[in-house]
Amino acid sequence: MSVTFPIRDASDTSIMRAAAACDADVICTFDADFYTLEVASLCAAMGMTVLDDVSLLRRLRP
Repeated sequence: MSVTFPIRDASDTSIMRAAAACDADVICTFDADFYTLEVASLCAAMGMTVLDDVSLLRRLRP
């Protein structure tokens, strides 16, 4: 499946492709480009959530 990622920084495309290819649940980043409505919506549609490190730790902590 070929997906066009609506991300501003072309260097982030490889991260999006890798996350999609391995069926990632989470992308953990501080990069603001991943938090735009377009990117977050696409990630959600693919079953991924974009989180920062603190939010990820809170999610993982029992």
